Amino acid sequence: MSEVKRSLLVAAFFYFFIAPFFFHPDIKIIYYLSQFFSHGVFNIYQYIAANPDKALLGPFVYPPLSYFVIGLIHTVVNFLAGPGFTPWLGMGNDAVDVAGIFRYLFLIKTPLILALLATGWALSKVSTRRNLLWIWFFNPVTIYVVGFMGQIDILPVMLTVFALLLAKPKPFLAAVLLGLGGALKTYPLLFLPFLALLSTTNFKRSALIFLAGLVPYLLIIAPFLTTPAFYSDTLTSGLTQRVLKLTLPLGFMKNLYLVPVILTILALAAGSLHRGQIHRLSNYWLAASLLPIVLSHFHPQWLLWSIPFIILRSNWLSLLIFSVSAMGTILLFPDKFLTWGLISPFNFQILFLPAFANPLLQSLAHSVLVGASLWISVCALFYSDRS
Repeated sequence: MSEVKRSLLVAAFFYFFIAPFFFHPDIKIIYYLSQFFSHGVFNIYQYIAANPDKALLGPFVYPPLSYFVIGLIHTVVNFLAGPGFTPWLGMGNDAVDVAGIFRYLFLIKTPLILALLATGWALSKVSTRRNLLWIWFFNPVTIYVVGFMGQIDILPVMLTVFALLLAKPKPFLAAVLLGLGGALKTYPLLFLPFLALLSTTNFKRSALIFLAGLVPYLLIIAPFLTTPAFYSDTLTSGLTQRVLKLTLPLGFMKNLYLVPVILTILALAAGSLHRGQIHRLSNYWLAASLLPIVLSHFHPQWLLWSIPFIILRSNWLSLLIFSVSAMGTILLFPDKFLTWGLISPFNFQILFLPAFANPLLQSLAHSVLVGASLWISVCALFYSDRS
């Protein structure tokens, strides 16, 4: 048996085994809102705004393709889970003491685990780096985000890795995948300029590659652009704006937004220093996805966006420090669902235990994470020529 097949089988067994035993409410909220697609609701943003009584768990905050994809998956999961599944989705975030909870968790995480395995297969085609798949499947961030929390971020992550795989032979198709990824979660759109700049030295071809990624995204969100709730809950939501919170006051009520500054520098470096050098693509995607995250009050699942590219480009020491500081930052959030709540299906009373919150220790862990991220990004951009 090949090493790739062995790692895929071991990972499949591991993730399917742990899936039923860990709970985070985010995935239940997404499935609850996406169920309305099977009821004929196309514009979920407008529907929730017009029917606040249906917004039991809040508005839908993701781009529309997430709604369509999870809505289709819900139809299958609902059939397999039985009559109690959809009512459970509408219960509160602490609804874990219910019959069938382990079956529900297993079924709603199964599509995400399949996407995780597909991402691993694609990574094995991108690089033959030793132990790459073992690190991808069994690093703390991947286990936590996919196995424990069950976050849908693995879906756009899968598309970005497949886009990386296709970037050299088929850059236009890679761009389309990024556009589709952006319609699931917006961040893959950050990768488009680097794909366009590094895949060719021809300006016209670069522009066409960029448009090839932008067009599918615009086509998917176009029907919702006249919906005010789409702007407030998705395009300009607090989650979207959070990456712009890092500012440098300039006086006279003006601020310098540092994340756009960093992204502009990265784009100029790609266009000026490494034009047409497609083998550097994952380096830029690493920095473009990682730096805006760690320089904000990030959600744990956002770190998964960068993990494939960190694994491709970093040494074990950098990855170790990154992982330890990342988990330290996450576990010290004042959120019980990130710690005790994860194992609440075993005993719902564990939700009454206090979180591990410690602002000082969390700030220290986050500071180490930022330092490790800057080091990893700089080394990948300017000291790595691995193909």
